[in-house]
Amino acid sequence: WKAKLALTELGTYFSKGISEAVNENPALRQLSMIKGPEITNIRMKTVNQKLSYWETVDDDELAKSLANHLTAYDIQEMAEAANNFLRIFNRLGEQKPDIYAELAGQFAGAIDGYELAKAGQQIFDGAGRELKPLARSMVPKLVMWICGVIAPADDEYEDDAQEAREALRTLFMKEEV
Repeated sequence: WKAKLALTELGTYFSKGISEAVNENPALRQLSMIKGPEITNIRMKTVNQKLSYWETVDDDELAKSLANHLTAYDIQEMAEAANNFLRIFNRLGEQKPDIYAELAGQFAGAIDGYELAKAGQQIFDGAGRELKPLARSMVPKLVMWICGVIAPADDEYEDDAQEAREALRTLFMKEEV
């Protein structure tokens, strides 16, 4: 762990030094803005080449290979790690009930609401028009799935689902007035 921490610190110092040098020199800063995406493009090209290769593989081999790949993961271990994280998360919340509200409040207080609203406007007024066909292909299915999720059922979550249905009913009734 000492070695891992030391390497992480060295990497951080190295990155910080490069960033400082780049940011102090306008020409290097501009070059960084141009060359940074080139690194991402190189990585993306490699991923795309791998995926393009798999596009040429027949369906049976592709299905067999991907199934073998996916089943090689220890899903039980992943789920147990998620469960352990959730238990720790919940224990912290029980011992320090205000911690998550405090952290969210600090974060929300530090975010510039005007800039966030302006960014939302840029996304939904600008790019939103371009994304609408994609959203229309997915959002209706998402809404139908959510409706199925909160539909009445005899399980331990029915009270919460009923509350959600009532909240939606109230929302829609207000809009009709």
